[in-house]
Amino acid sequence: MARPTRNSSELSKGEMDSSVAVLEEKIRMCQPEAVCIVGKSIWESIWRVKRGRKIKKEEFRYGWQDERDNMGAANGEGEPGDAWQGAKVFVACSTSGLAANLKPAEKEEIWKELGSWVEKRRIERANAQVEQVVEREKDQAVG
Repeated sequence: MARPTRNSSELSKGEMDSSVAVLEEKIRMCQPEAVCIVGKSIWESIWRVKRGRKIKKEEFRYGWQDERDNMGAANGEGEPGDAWQGAKVFVACSTSGLAANLKPAEKEEIWKELGSWVEKRRIERANAQVEQVVEREKDQAVG
């Protein structure tokens, strides 16, 4: 979105939908492992653009989305053998007090799921770095 707003009610569906391509391109350029979409209306806009239709009430859910909803993937435009399949998508509720459709405990549960994943990935990455250092030291001792 090219202009600041106080909340999403100041944006038309058309404005939100036209911003999806910009977001996808930014994700494609940075290639993060995952992205967090904050707010139901933003995810609904992304869904509309990616799937070409409105999301059904029973299809919406907070949390991790299906792999087919990964963002930033090149859609077959990449080089053969490209391993990156797009960023996994986590949809979280808005933290705004204006978003009062969920109780605080429900909001906390949604965000806790993402927080647990982040903590787990930090540990996994730290362990992988330690393994790399150990392997390098072994190689140097042999060579």
